[in-house]
Amino acid sequence: MSMLLAPFNLHEPRTIREAVDARRANPDSDFLAGGTDLLPNYKWQLNTRPNVISLHKITELRTITATKIGALATLTELHRSDALWTSAPVVAHTAGLIASPLLRNSGTLGGNLMLENRCFFFNQAYLWRESIDFCLKASGTVCHVVPNEKKCYATFSADLPAPLLAMGASMELVSMRLTSSPR
Repeated sequence: MSMLLAPFNLHEPRTIREAVDARRANPDSDFLAGGTDLLPNYKWQLNTRPNVISLHKITELRTITATKIGALATLTELHRSDALWTSAPVVAHTAGLIASPLLRNSGTLGGNLMLENRCFFFNQAYLWRESIDFCLKASGTVCHVVPNEKKCYATFSADLPAPLLAMGASMELVSMRLTSSPR
């Protein structure tokens, strides 16, 4: 089994508006932030899409202030942010405990918040998953974690939602229905 990425069309918008337009034009797509979860999943052929919309060139998503964190702020940047150590030390501390330094340098707040649910059966190579039948999460008909169930029992394993929720944080989301420029 090859660990090469399947081919996909890469879109690189420079603004939030362009990202929304790219998603509207390519509904069967994934957004790419740090790529530490998405790209390995693509290599394992887990829920791949024909289009990937990279957010890397949208500079306004890199913001880190005492009251606002952009989706592209890396975990390392969160951990090293003086503003966060003052206003939200639990977020800065937690960011420094996630994964390894290499992954923290690429992994982002947005990617951590939108981390794909996972379980032992889903996070395996394509041929292994095919050999036991695909699960509910990947076009199958059974949950291998809880057999005879009709819902997926994969779990959410992101680290930052809990401290952000405990602090009463909120998220600003952009809708595909966006008709005027945000902000």
